[in-house]
Amino acid sequence: MRAVLDQVGYASAIASGATNPKHTYFPFADDPTQLEITIKGRCKNLPSEIVTVFRSFKPYKGGNDALWALNKLRQGIHTTLVPFGIAMGGMHIAHMQIRGGAQLFAPTWDSVTNEITYMRTAIDAKFDYKIRVSFNVALGDIDILKNVPAIDALRGMFGEVKKVVAATETECKRLGFWK
Repeated sequence: MRAVLDQVGYASAIASGATNPKHTYFPFADDPTQLEITIKGRCKNLPSEIVTVFRSFKPYKGGNDALWALNKLRQGIHTTLVPFGIAMGGMHIAHMQIRGGAQLFAPTWDSVTNEITYMRTAIDAKFDYKIRVSFNVALGDIDILKNVPAIDALRGMFGEVKKVVAATETECKRLGFWK
């Protein structure tokens, strides 16, 4: 998805008549001030109208967090998918027999030990059980995505990329770059 944004910039530069454009990146930054600096350096070969379209998406943290996170995800290359919580209705007990002390409670994810805790038993307890627990995963290396299911985050990013592509295409057509 991240590459698509750069490709739409490149395509719009070519469509405008540029030959061999080198600076057609979709700009990202951590804040609005940094965005303007990035635009000056990485968007030199883009038509100004396309830069305006790109800028309107506020691709910085606190502006459009989905786009900002997409860029951070790409920068990480090998971002870790990490369990972060138990899904609603995420525990099904098919069978349970316990002799001795035991305490059963709502499953919780311990990110330090990478374990799901759902029961504590006495050290001498005897038990036989079949439990199925489900959990979500998140893109754990990006702070604003820590408690967001990865599939939801990726769908949100995809939606924003689609909007950028559509807006760029519309602007290129308006400018007469392509029909």
